[in-house]
Amino acid sequence: RRARGRRVRPPPHGRVLFTLLKMSAEPPEAPEVVHIKANVSSLTVGRATSCDLVLRVQHISKNHATFSVQVGADGSAILLLQDTSSNGTWLNSQKLNPNRFMEVQPGDQVSFLCPDDASLSAPTYEVLAGDDAAA
Repeated sequence: RRARGRRVRPPPHGRVLFTLLKMSAEPPEAPEVVHIKANVSSLTVGRATSCDLVLRVQHISKNHATFSVQVGADGSAILLLQDTSSNGTWLNSQKLNPNRFMEVQPGDQVSFLCPDDASLSAPTYEVLAGDDAAA
């Protein structure tokens, strides 16, 4: 199963609801693929080793952002993103309001620093639906 020419393996436990696919070269040690599973209610992003997705990049906050999974009225999974950083998080090149949850859709791109500032190596991930990530 492939996503954009890369092999994506489903995790062994829990159904994949969403997948984050790395779109940027930086940081090189960041995972190429991050699965958000049904048995996980949130995923933290930041420099701190306690985060679920650790991004060791200058200007990334220790606790930079949080993805949260909610269940919609129809039972479908809804992915929300909250910016908890000092330097901002961008959704499709739009800076998020701090500490407010924003709904994220498959196909959206999330940058953990300003994507338009060439002096910053903005880690960027594309959001994929669970089923699409395994296709």
